[in-house]
Amino acid sequence: SGYMKIKTFLILLTIIMFIDLYIVGNKFIHAVDNFDIVTRETKVIKFLKQDNSKFRIIPYPPRIDNEVNKWGLFKLESAHGYNAIGLHIYDSVQNAGLLYNLKFLGLFNVKYLLTKKQYNDPNLEEVFRAEKIVYKNKLFLPRLFFIKNYKVITNSKSVLAYLKSNEFNPTEEIVLEEKPDIENKFKISSKTNSVKIINYDLDEINLETEVNNPSFLFLSDIYYPKWECFVNNKKTKIYKANYLFRAIYLPKGNHKIVFKYKNEGIYLILVLFSFFATIAVIFLLIKNRKKYLPDLS
Repeated sequence: SGYMKIKTFLILLTIIMFIDLYIVGNKFIHAVDNFDIVTRETKVIKFLKQDNSKFRIIPYPPRIDNEVNKWGLFKLESAHGYNAIGLHIYDSVQNAGLLYNLKFLGLFNVKYLLTKKQYNDPNLEEVFRAEKIVYKNKLFLPRLFFIKNYKVITNSKSVLAYLKSNEFNPTEEIVLEEKPDIENKFKISSKTNSVKIINYDLDEINLETEVNNPSFLFLSDIYYPKWECFVNNKKTKIYKANYLFRAIYLPKGNHKIVFKYKNEGIYLILVLFSFFATIAVIFLLIKNRKKYLPDLS
C-alpha cells in the first residue's frame, strides 16, 4: 500500500542519513582533548618565563598548535588571541597588516616571535629552538617610555598608513589624532626621565615617575575610553597614541600615576541584579512561608 511505501522510504532515508553522518564525522571531525595542550608547560614556555622584564610575545600563525589563548595561563602576554567581541581599533591594525610589521610589533612591546618557520630577517635573532623557534625582535621597545615629539594626524586611515611608512620612527615621535592641550615648549635638560612600575593589574596600573624633561609617557596598552588616569590624584587626559595605544603628558616633577579601568555600567548592572535577586528571594520566602517556617500556633 501507499502507507507502507512511505514508511519503507523513511526508514531507508534514516539509515542512509546515519551512515552518511558516520562517514563524514569519522573522516573530518576529530575530537581533540585540549587539556594537555593547554596546561602543558613546554620548553619554550620555560625559556620565556626566565625573562623577568615586561614584554609580549606573538605566535605565527596565531593558532599555532591550537594554543591561541593558552599563554595567559603561564602569565605570558600575547599580542594575538581569540576574543568573540574584538575591539575595532585592534581589528583595524590587524587588517592593515601591522601585526606582521616588526617595527610596529616592537612598539607593541613584542619581544619574542614564536613560529615553526625559518625567518631570515636582520631584525630577528634566533634565541631558542625546541618545539618552536623563538626569535627575538631587535626593534623591541619597553612597555613604558618617554617621548618628546608628536605628530597630529586626524584621519584614522592616514594614521595607519603613516605607521607603516619608513618615515615613522617610534623612538622619536608619537602620532596623536588630536592636538594636545599642552605648552608646546619642551625644555631640554641633561637629566633623563625615569618611570617605575609599582603595580600592574588588569584593571589598575600604578607608576612612579621622575620627569626632568616635560614629555609624553607612552604606554603600549590598548586605548579604551573606560580607562582613566590620575597624576598625583588629579585626573589627566589619556591620548590615543599611535592609533592603538595610550599616552599622557607629564610636566616636570615627581609624579605618582594611576591608570584605572572604570565601567559604571557594569557596576550598575551588578547592583540591579543583586537588588532584584534579593527581592525575588524575599518574595519566594513570603509566598512559601508555611512550608519553610514552623507553625507556632
